[in-house]
Amino acid sequence: MAEEEAANFYIRFDKAFIDLYPNFVEEFNQLLLPEKQIVLPAPNSLTKELRIYALMRLGITDGQELATLLFYSTQTIYNYKAAIRKRAKDSPLLMQPSTDYAM
Repeated sequence: MAEEEAANFYIRFDKAFIDLYPNFVEEFNQLLLPEKQIVLPAPNSLTKELRIYALMRLGITDGQELATLLFYSTQTIYNYKAAIRKRAKDSPLLMQPSTDYAM
């Protein structure tokens, strides 16, 4: 049941966030190298990485809090953020290990 609840949460969160910030993905991709930009899996559906940064955009930056909200471990949050930093241009917003990313 927990997996189904998480999936429903992701669907609702993704749609609500994209409705609030329709240019988020485009603006976020501007921080990444052109060949490393993120493509949405489906309309109104964020990737795991984008979901982390979406919450950060909303002001939730604590790794433990992100992990709790997204049903991940803190290590998973760290790993996704590190992977995104490797894809970034020389953007100070994404190069900091504990970035307070807020477009």
